Amino acid sequence: MSRPSARWERPDVKAGDSWTYRRKDLWTGFVRPPYTLTVETVGPLTIKVQRTNEDGRHSDWIFTRD
Repeated sequence: MSRPSARWERPDVKAGDSWTYRRKDLWTGFVRPPYTLTVETVGPLTIKVQRTNEDGRHSDWIFTRD
């Protein structure tokens, strides 16, 4: 018996898009403070985002388009 093939299309990511995450430790139940990722630039090979912590600190992250 074969498995159905799942295919996911890349989302159309644009500068200004953002996502907010909150992580929970499933062993202890501790919930970490939320952080937000905001897209700064979208290039042909990479996507640069800025991570903003709850306390307002920023850091830059770079992802491949894949």
